[in-house]
Amino acid sequence: MKRVLIILVCLSFIINCSKTEKKPLVAKLSFIKGTVTLIRDGNSQDAEINTRLRPNDIIITSAKSEANILFANIGISKIKANSEVGINNLFKSKQGDLIEMSVNKGKLASSLKKLIRTEDNFLVNTPTAVVGVRGTTFLVIVIPAKESKVAVFSGKVDITDLMGKAQPISVGEFKEAILPQLDLSKARVVTMRDSSYRDMVALNQAEELSEEGFEEVQTELVDSKVEWEKVNKAKAPAPQTKKEDEKLKW
Repeated sequence: MKRVLIILVCLSFIINCSKTEKKPLVAKLSFIKGTVTLIRDGNSQDAEINTRLRPNDIIITSAKSEANILFANIGISKIKANSEVGINNLFKSKQGDLIEMSVNKGKLASSLKKLIRTEDNFLVNTPTAVVGVRGTTFLVIVIPAKESKVAVFSGKVDITDLMGKAQPISVGEFKEAILPQLDLSKARVVTMRDSSYRDMVALNQAEELSEEGFEEVQTELVDSKVEWEKVNKAKAPAPQTKKEDEKLKW
């Protein structure tokens, strides 16, 4: 009887361990332009294409430099020039996959497949907020000691105050949240700026998307681009006629 109990306890332990077992989620540097530095275990080194990323890695881009991170079966993130991005968590498990990054300064544009399981999370931290994503194209900008901005090209993101003082904010398609550094309760949502749009459209030029089978992401980017241009064309003033041009000269 005692032996049976010991076997049952051991089986229970093995089952519970298998449920909570965390495995590394594959993420690699798929594109590098200019000077990009990888800080790992406190050591600084030149970043190289196909480097597998780990938790606690930090990627720093210099002026006129960029780096792409490809997340297996999920999507892509582009670190723009003069930026610093940290990898906080990167794992998959039966209880849910987790990708968590921090933008310490600069810009991070991301385009992702829709996350199927509710337990899966893709999070981006700014100094004052957490941006939660289910599958979308979005841009995070951090201006140290001033403010952060979160622009959404397609889909929706939810922004939560790290201090828990302000109410969560939802940002939808073609909108941009401006988050003051000191007081998130004063955050406001405005129409997405053209510069943010250009940063996100650039993601569709990433060759690794077609190579890695991210057609869904590419289609989403193209569809959103068409919709954005349609909306902005409707808002644009009508072109001036020749007579109006002549009047202006006088």
